Amino acid sequence: MNQTKITLTPEQEQAKDRLLAFINSDARAIILQGHAGTGKTTIIKEVERQRKAYEMLMQSIKPTTKYKWVYTAMTHKAREALEGALGHEASTLHKYLGLRPTRAAGTLAQHKFLPKERNVLLIIDECSYLDYSLLGYLNKYLDHNPTSKVILLG
Repeated sequence: MNQTKITLTPEQEQAKDRLLAFINSDARAIILQGHAGTGKTTIIKEVERQRKAYEMLMQSIKPTTKYKWVYTAMTHKAREALEGALGHEASTLHKYLGLRPTRAAGTLAQHKFLPKERNVLLIIDECSYLDYSLLGYLNKYLDHNPTSKVILLG
């Protein structure tokens, strides 16, 4: 990941602080909303950088939850854009949750078990494309992973 210092606007700083507070809270999901080009991905990069620095600092002082950052997007094109912007591997949300379309139009079926992982920060880009079916699978994911959290970007 590029370690260049990022200068955030006051609004971006406020969003960053809210996301960091969310990560340290008992809340399970949060939405970061903004128009295209407002810096949602930039904010996420800075949140990840600061959180990982905090985890390293705290490891010798007191136990702190270390999160695995999982980046997903709703389409392959959005996944590629996310990978390019973050310098991290990303997948589609469908792939991460083990979903495939069925022959019945507009329906999904699970072809693999839901991932069962501890302390995952699941970031979902382009969340405006989520429908009720995917939200149902996302709720199942959170039920199966009680120490994980979701950040919705859109």
